[in-house]
Amino acid sequence: MGSRLNNKDKKNRDDDSLKRKSGIREEYTEDRIKKICFNFEYLDRNQGQDYKEWEKEELLALMLDKFTHLCGLNIMSQKGILKIYGDFPEKSNFTYPKHIPENVNWSSIRVQAEERVIGFIKDNIFYIVFLDKNHEFWKSEKKHT
Repeated sequence: MGSRLNNKDKKNRDDDSLKRKSGIREEYTEDRIKKICFNFEYLDRNQGQDYKEWEKEELLALMLDKFTHLCGLNIMSQKGILKIYGDFPEKSNFTYPKHIPENVNWSSIRVQAEERVIGFIKDNIFYIVFLDKNHEFWKSEKKHT
């Protein structure tokens, strides 16, 4: 006599089979959580620049190339590109937008020498808030002048 699977065993076997067919594996899911993702939900169109200005100055493609590169890395390996500030800076040419939650980890992504994408990080998601081509979000003293 062949063995019969109860409903619970059959469901587990079906779930495992579906995961294999769709390429979903536990280690893939865990690895995916560590990768940085981007979200434009909180983009503030009243401060900084817009996409058209960045496109005109040939910055938009550079930004997207940078995002593509960053998506292949985890948040911990972003040194030199991603900077986490924490609190909103006291000295800034930007004001804290009302539509942004409080107590977020403000951060920036360096696109080129001065050009930055400003936002905040929650879990592994970088929420884009400002396009800052003149590095005016975090005002600091000029060095060596």
